[in-house]
Amino acid sequence: MIKVVLTSILLSVAYLSINAQTLSIGPMIGVNSSSISEVENGERLMGLSAGIFANYSINEKIGLNVKALFSQMGVSSSVSDDKIRLNYVQIPLTGVYFFGQTGDKFRPKVFLGPYVGILLGAKNGDIDIKESFKSVDFGGQAGLGFNYSLKERTWLNVDLGYTAGFTNVFDTEIVEGKNNALSLNIGLSFPIGAN
Repeated sequence: MIKVVLTSILLSVAYLSINAQTLSIGPMIGVNSSSISEVENGERLMGLSAGIFANYSINEKIGLNVKALFSQMGVSSSVSDDKIRLNYVQIPLTGVYFFGQTGDKFRPKVFLGPYVGILLGAKNGDIDIKESFKSVDFGGQAGLGFNYSLKERTWLNVDLGYTAGFTNVFDTEIVEGKNNALSLNIGLSFPIGAN
């Protein structure tokens, strides 16, 4: 399953780069405030997100965005020092609607789409608990942000997004819980292909 998802993403990026009208890629870094629903006495847990992203503009207003981010998710306890830390590679694919005109320096945007998360590890303190969690997480992401032109076709990208899991992250039917997170990510995109 993981190989199929990664292969699909690589083929999509390759196709877009061959047929590039306005394709750009770059690094991205940010923070997550995450939780797992249904966890008793659960509180939000701060974490890091970092990776790469690609933007493809279909036309002046509509684009596609794909990210591959290392994301620290999880939940902390309000009654103890327990922290469940889940480390994922999250791959959201979102449709993007841009406001304003192509030549504008500041372009607000909204985005929406699905994501897949591939579990890299899970710990409660120093204890490895990866076997207690499913290896793949599915969900959706929605958000808003803006792109700011630093020079021709080089953009500062700022995304504020909310992700909500659709599936139980626990590898059991006895315990239920879904990932959710509020994230703020900042990236720098560089052009590839024709203008």
